[in-house]
Amino acid sequence: MLKRLALCMFLLLLLSACGNRESEEINTIAAADLSENEKTLLHATAGHILFIYNLSLESEGVLDVWVEKYEYGELLEERIGLVEAAVSKKGQILVALIEVPQSKQMIVRVSIINEAGYESNGGVITLPDIGAFGYGKLISDEGTALKKDMAIGQLIYAGESNFFKTSQEKLGNDPAAIIKELKDRPEVYLVRSSFEKEATAPHD
Repeated sequence: MLKRLALCMFLLLLLSACGNRESEEINTIAAADLSENEKTLLHATAGHILFIYNLSLESEGVLDVWVEKYEYGELLEERIGLVEAAVSKKGQILVALIEVPQSKQMIVRVSIINEAGYESNGGVITLPDIGAFGYGKLISDEGTALKKDMAIGQLIYAGESNFFKTSQEKLGNDPAAIIKELKDRPEVYLVRSSFEKEATAPHD
């Protein structure tokens, strides 16, 4: 009898655990996998430096996306081109950095595409007198969990004797860890995002 009771309790716990796993809401962000034609079209229309991500959401929430400017690890400009939008199910993030010809300025365009359409905003940044730069996404094609505080892309300007690092997998998407690693770089721009789930009303 005791053995049967223990077995039933074990099965109930197992089923409960399975149910909890199934009910967990998974929200992910992944780098968009574009064809060569899509890349060419976007570069021609939106600029050469692009950060494009796909969103897959099982819970509704609010997403903020913006760009931050750092010099030698110190935050100088925050929330450049800030966009806030409600998102659910599927969506996309597009951040374009467009150089202005014969100028030391770059236009920042940030867009969030959702089921209702899109939200967009812009800003302008002044480029440093440094020729060497590199940029890249901090999110893989496989994707990662969409969290409250993330760095999802970077643009790094470095002096000739202090070139940028290309691999930062160990740092993940932690903005503080990335900036600490890059504190000796003359100028760094981080593409940032923050997702918060929509609060649900308690059940009676």
